[in-house]
Amino acid sequence: GEGHFAVVYRGKMKSEVVAVKKFEKQAMGDEELTAFCTEASFLLTLKHPNVCSAKGVCIDGGSFAILTSFLPRGNLHIALKSRNPPIPWPRRIVMACDVAAGVAYLHSRARPILHLDLKTPNLLVGGDWQVQLADFGLAQLKPETPNEGRSRGFQPGTVHWMAPELIEAGLKSEKTDVFALGVVLWELWAMVTPYHGLGVQEIARLVKQGGRPSLPDAVDPPRKRNGEFERWVRACWHESSQERPSAERVVDGLMEIRSTLGGE
Repeated sequence: GEGHFAVVYRGKMKSEVVAVKKFEKQAMGDEELTAFCTEASFLLTLKHPNVCSAKGVCIDGGSFAILTSFLPRGNLHIALKSRNPPIPWPRRIVMACDVAAGVAYLHSRARPILHLDLKTPNLLVGGDWQVQLADFGLAQLKPETPNEGRSRGFQPGTVHWMAPELIEAGLKSEKTDVFALGVVLWELWAMVTPYHGLGVQEIARLVKQGGRPSLPDAVDPPRKRNGEFERWVRACWHESSQERPSAERVVDGLMEIRSTLGGE
């Protein structure tokens, strides 16, 4: 598959099948080189079942590569769209817990790590359906001060999952990731792409005005039977970043829902 700056191949390291994320030196400017170094440094230090970790880094002549575990079901965006029959709801709740747990781990570090590009195409699904956070090219340590975390102009990432304060003012915090988590949770329920059919500028304007993705008419489970889950989704994408829950609280809430379903 192809990412922002790299192509991902299936390869082998000794006898183990691995994913090889390859960056071509001749195609790398400062932005791409920074993304490679950032991703490599994080993936070599992070250890959690719901976060992708590196098995090694390779620099060979004109190529740079990061080697990680190969997750056979691809990314969550594809898994949600391509499954027929659809992934059952109890399994999707477990996957939701996985995503939230991965985000909570990043935020629990001595100096929290902000992913800043959390979206279903950057979440990988294993053969056992376990989900891992991947693609740390835009990640950064939590800024020491709000102004340090502010960036001007166009924000990298994908606007479908961006918090209003990130779109409007370039402000970044743990709650920026929590907003994106809310959109991912919505996708796990709706199983469609958020804001389908709208352009980037339309989505940005809508989000800044308080708009959020709407559920399809036919959704499994129906809204009247999924009120607690919907409350967590809406809490995560609250207009005010201060009103959003921590990722740790979201994990607790989702685990309670999972326990009522006898989740897989």
